[in-house]
Amino acid sequence: MSAGQGVTHVPRFYLGTLIGSRRNQRSNVVGTLIGSARNMQLDARELCIVGSRQHLGMRKKRSAPVMQRLHAWLEQEQPRHLPKSKMGDAIGYALNNWKALTRFLLNAKIPVSNNLSEGQLRIIALGRKNYMSVGAESAGQCIATLYTLTACCKRAGIDPIGYLTDALRRLGRDPDCSVDELMPHCQGTA
Repeated sequence: MSAGQGVTHVPRFYLGTLIGSRRNQRSNVVGTLIGSARNMQLDARELCIVGSRQHLGMRKKRSAPVMQRLHAWLEQEQPRHLPKSKMGDAIGYALNNWKALTRFLLNAKIPVSNNLSEGQLRIIALGRKNYMSVGAESAGQCIATLYTLTACCKRAGIDPIGYLTDALRRLGRDPDCSVDELMPHCQGTA
């Protein structure tokens, strides 16, 4: 489990297991609760406070009670379902990963949804078979580093080739420069 598991997994897990089920009403509870957490995130974007103290305050005020209600609902529903049933499995997933699912309430920089990160990692997963034999462990580490830098550049809206060219030039001029200064999100600020 990652540092902050995306909350969007919970409704996806429920809705995926309950399509065509008579229990759609139960999945609607989950979707409604998670939807209000997502709406809070949209409001923070509109107010241009994403990642700030105000954003964290908004999360604690609006999303924390929603997540508490969801947790209470999950605990209430859990005894009603066999652990190996689809609903029991979905509830077990949410409860077993609760700490990671709610980590966004402690840090405004952790997104409510990790769909963007997962989308970027999907590219790596698609190429995984192609890189099963990279020749040496160090080559695998180099590929992983390049993928990470490329994904960071894309997320920051930076051309990866331009970034790498600039970073290598700066390293050539000052081999002792700070790694933090070379990070893609600091591009143009150093």
